Order: sequence, then structure tokens, then C-alpha cells
Amino acid sequence: MLGDFNSVRFECERIGIRRDLTYRTEMEKFNGFIEKCELLDLPVVGRKYMWYCPNGLVKSRIDILVSQAWLQLWPDSK
Repeated sequence: MLGDFNSVRFECERIGIRRDLTYRTEMEKFNGFIEKCELLDLPVVGRKYMWYCPNGLVKSRIDILVSQAWLQLWPDSK
């Protein structure tokens, strides 16, 4: 699964967004979803942020989630 899930796993994965209780709850739910589905977050090589607001003030990481079975087929994926 690849995409901008409109949530991040950790605060350091997004810049320029206010951080409040809703923000933290979304992170917890997203991490819970990843854990429940037994997905793994692939490491990113290159730029830390892959989505940028046109004004450059908001930046976010896009997650690439894979299953353990997928990772066994392509163990060196990044």
C-alpha cells in the first residue's frame, strides 16, 4: 500500500501542521491500523518528505506499507 493517508506515524514525519489532541489521536489510530493489519513501513531513501504544500511550509512523509510476505519476496526493498 502506498499513499498519503492524511496521517503520519510519528510527529517528525510532518512539518507545518498544528499539533493537538486530534493530531495525536490520528497518529495512534494510524499506528493501530498498521499493527492490526500486520504491515511494515518500508524505509525511505532520499528525501525525508515526499509531499510538499505549494508554499513549501507544510511537508509530509508518504508511507509505503507492505506485508511480511511481500517483504520476504523483496527483502532489500526501500
